[in-house]
Amino acid sequence: MMSQTVFYSPLRQLRRELAWHGRLHGADALFGLVYAAVGFYAFRRVGLSQVYDVAFPFVVVSGVLVYLALRVCLPEATGATARYFLALPRDRTIAFDAKVAFLLLTALWLETCVLAGVWLKLGGAAITPHYRLRPDFAALPFLMLGATVWFACAPEGLLRLVKSAVVACLIVGALALRVAFFGNATQKNDYLPPRAPSLAIEWLMTALILIAGAWMAMAARRQWRQRQIGEIQ
Repeated sequence: MMSQTVFYSPLRQLRRELAWHGRLHGADALFGLVYAAVGFYAFRRVGLSQVYDVAFPFVVVSGVLVYLALRVCLPEATGATARYFLALPRDRTIAFDAKVAFLLLTALWLETCVLAGVWLKLGGAAITPHYRLRPDFAALPFLMLGATVWFACAPEGLLRLVKSAVVACLIVGALALRVAFFGNATQKNDYLPPRAPSLAIEWLMTALILIAGAWMAMAARRQWRQRQIGEIQ
């Protein structure tokens, strides 16, 4: 028979939380594969360029992660269900860490699905010979994940809405500006558009995106710990 000390040990609590999220949201995470595959067929330019820029599939994956993060994080933060979750006998900091771990695993799963789509040359109609990965777009799902968790765990009110609107406008504006700087395929460059900007700049943007996502996730954790009182230690 399992003792109370063992039952409430951090590792046991983490495993229970992860298993719970897997049972509750595992189907949504697996079904994200379909959306990642469909993303290869939107805004494609078959026959107009020898290079397929793998960008929109990562945007689709970001949308899936935003939806899933809201499903996972919001119930314990909304007034309708917060009392029930706050009364559960558990370490709620570990519960938060389990949420983030589950979402990160889902993000890695969906990123792997996109890489598999690149290997299978989805959306190319057997015409496009080259697939170009953009590291900054590959990091976008992690930024959106951190931003969504931060939004879900912030105290409710007008200030949260204003901050969230500003962050959303900055992300959308930066994304639109980034797409505008893609190289154009023309007959002059043999329909092989340049990377535009250079790979070094793309890796720099990738690092900044990952740092921003991690910072927002840590800020969400601090906000969460400040809101939770009386958890099991």
